[in-house]
Order: sequence, then C-alpha cells, then structure tokens
Amino acid sequence: MSKPIRVRVLDDEVEQEWIRDGEDYEGVAALKIRGEKEWPWQVAVAAAEFVREEPLEDDLADAVTSALRAVRGVVEVEHEDREVWIVSGRPRGKALVVAAAAAVDGLADRLRQELARG
Repeated sequence: MSKPIRVRVLDDEVEQEWIRDGEDYEGVAALKIRGEKEWPWQVAVAAAEFVREEPLEDDLADAVTSALRAVRGVVEVEHEDREVWIVSGRPRGKALVVAAAAAVDGLADRLRQELARG
C-alpha cells in the first residue's frame, strides 16, 4: 500500500486533506472540514463510485465502515453517499486513510475483476 500523504490545502473550507493515490480503484481521501463540529471528517473511496454489483457493493461498504469505526478517536461513521463516509470524533486523518485503504486492498482482486468487466 502506498503511504498516505498530507496535501497542502488551498481551500478556506478544508482544514486538512490526506490522500492515498494509486490505480483508479485504490484512491482514498480524508478531508477535515473547517468549523464542522458534528461530522468534521469526510472520507472518499474511489472504488465505491464504480462498484454497483452485489455482493461486492455491500462488501466494500461494510468493510470501509467497519475499518473507519475501528480507528482510534472515531465516535460514529455514516455512509453518506455512494463513495463518501462521514466521521464524527477526533481521529487523525492519516489513520482514516490507512484504515479505508486497507479495506479497499482487502477486496483488491474482486475490485479489479469487477472494474475490468466495465
């Protein structure tokens, strides 16, 4: 797994951004929204945008949700949109990216097969 890197933020609304780059399906990003108290973190998982077949769609969503809930400092996780999870609590952005990326990597073979079918 490539290491998460912190991105220099040039946006007034984003306090922090961490990313893990890679193949199309490997991308993961965590953004801390400035001033947001209830759900300060958003985690985006690129693979979730493209996977629309069951059971892989649910398996990916469950794996990412479970991984994020296990991060120290996380209070609650909600799957807000197809590829976005929102996180409450005070976790570290890097830890969120590492956790979500590990969930994606655990399904890498299945994701590659699904995306190859197009």
